[in-house]
Amino acid sequence: MIHLVVLGLDSREDAERVVQLTEELAKQQLLQREDAAYAYKDAKGKVRIQQSMSLTAPAAPSGALWGTLALQS
Repeated sequence: MIHLVVLGLDSREDAERVVQLTEELAKQQLLQREDAAYAYKDAKGKVRIQQSMSLTAPAAPSGALWGTLALQS
């Protein structure tokens, strides 16, 4: 079963602390977490998203493999 939990916090620092807490709880096997992200506005008012898991990292090894194979042909 998949659950999506959304919290509204007062600051970026609070969000960072909550993400860190979930990481610690997951390491202790007290929480199962696939990923975490938080959104905030930067100094210019632009919305930024900070995600705990890189979306490109899991694809990097297969991309390197395909790139190597393409260069061989």
